[in-house]
Amino acid sequence: MKIVKGNFPGKDNNPAPGNEAPREKSYAEMLLALTRPFTGRYPLPEDVEDKLQLAIIAWNAALSKALGFPGFDEMFAGVTREAGLGADDKEMVKTMMEAKLALFPDKMDFIRDYTLEEDEKGEMVVKVVNQSLEAFTLEAGGMDDDDFHDEDMDDASQYEEGIINRNAVTIRCTPAFWQWVAELDGGFKKPAKPRHNIYLIPETMSDKASAAYIKKHYDRIFMNELSDWVPDEGSWPAKRTYKMFSGFFEVEYNGLVTDLEDEPVLKG
Repeated sequence: MKIVKGNFPGKDNNPAPGNEAPREKSYAEMLLALTRPFTGRYPLPEDVEDKLQLAIIAWNAALSKALGFPGFDEMFAGVTREAGLGADDKEMVKTMMEAKLALFPDKMDFIRDYTLEEDEKGEMVVKVVNQSLEAFTLEAGGMDDDDFHDEDMDDASQYEEGIINRNAVTIRCTPAFWQWVAELDGGFKKPAKPRHNIYLIPETMSDKASAAYIKKHYDRIFMNELSDWVPDEGSWPAKRTYKMFSGFFEVEYNGLVTDLEDEPVLKG
């Protein structure tokens, strides 16, 4: 088989002086970056496939751990056991997990699968199927149910009565936001005690993981906040960046959500 050349990180991300800024790495490139210390820069495809499978386990495990999924140790033991990993492979996976968290801490998609194909130039190219955190959460796990071996993941008995499996974040408008609204509407007066919106996000064990989720979904929150104070969507910023969001809103990370009522929660 031909050597894999086409999409190892390095070439496309180091442009010559005067060229455009380096593009963002694809998930295939980031996954390959985890394998490079164990395969070399231009390995043969047969040398890559085993390492890619370990890298996928490492990537998804690192995300699960960072997001504070319950029963992580049991899940990790079950995944590595089912994959038939020996002690050396387990250590390699742990090393790759550390590399993922160090090199790509803000990349929150889970990796579902990959293919290794020959392109029209005769080079072997890795293609990755990645899944968003939102889709992962809706499916109650990023990998198949059999991969997790965590009976508590969907067990409501792990929560105390009334506790909802979500974290809450409070969005507070900053002085910059109020000034921007006032410039749009000369008669606008900031409320003396403005009420703040609260958003429920996937349950995590750290503010860092919650912040990564907010960064991925900030525009949905941005639009909701704008609709409260600026009904005319034509006046909204056309390019709503995360930097603008951070200037307009302060995010307060809260803990568990407890429902004190017996009636079911209705969701539109």
